Amino acid sequence: MLFSAAIAPPALAAASTALDILRVEPWRVAQLNQNAAYWRAGLRQLGFNTGQSATAIIPVIIGDDFQCVRFAQALLQAGVYVNPATPPAVPRGMALLRNQRDGYS
Repeated sequence: MLFSAAIAPPALAAASTALDILRVEPWRVAQLNQNAAYWRAGLRQLGFNTGQSATAIIPVIIGDDFQCVRFAQALLQAGVYVNPATPPAVPRGMALLRNQRDGYS
C-alpha cells in the first residue's frame, strides 16, 4: 500500500457499510444534527465562540495558539478528546478546538 493513492480495502468496506446503514436508518442523521445543535447551544451558553458552525463538527475558537494547545491538553487529561487546529491549518489568531457531540449519546 506504500505510495498507493487507492483507498485501503477495509476503509472502503467501512464507508460502504456506513452508507448502507444510513439508507436503512435515516433517523441517525437527524439525531446527530439534533445532538450537535444541543452541544453548540450549550457551548455558546457557557460563553465559547463557536463561529458560524452548522455541522456536527463544532469549532471552539480560542484565538491564541499556545492557549489552544494548553486547553486541548487539559481537556485530554480530563478525558475529553478534541483536535486543536493552529496555523497554518487555520488563519493566525484563529486557533481552535474541533469537537463533536456524537449522534448516539
